[in-house]
Amino acid sequence: NLYWFDENNAVMGANQHNIKSIGGKSITDFIGKTPYDYFPFEMAENAVKHNNLVMQTGRIISKEELTKNL
Repeated sequence: NLYWFDENNAVMGANQHNIKSIGGKSITDFIGKTPYDYFPFEMAENAVKHNNLVMQTGRIISKEELTKNL
């Protein structure tokens, strides 16, 4: 999955696989929304923590995330 957020953790874009894996049909289902809008709270907290670390350090972080189709 590939996705990117702005500094407020709002979705700016994602690949089609990512969109489908979280239950969407189109990127327009997610543009401007934050992980709290489509993930359970704990998953959203982890996503925001990860995103904020990337923003603060400017480093790319690659990690494996195991999810169920929501």
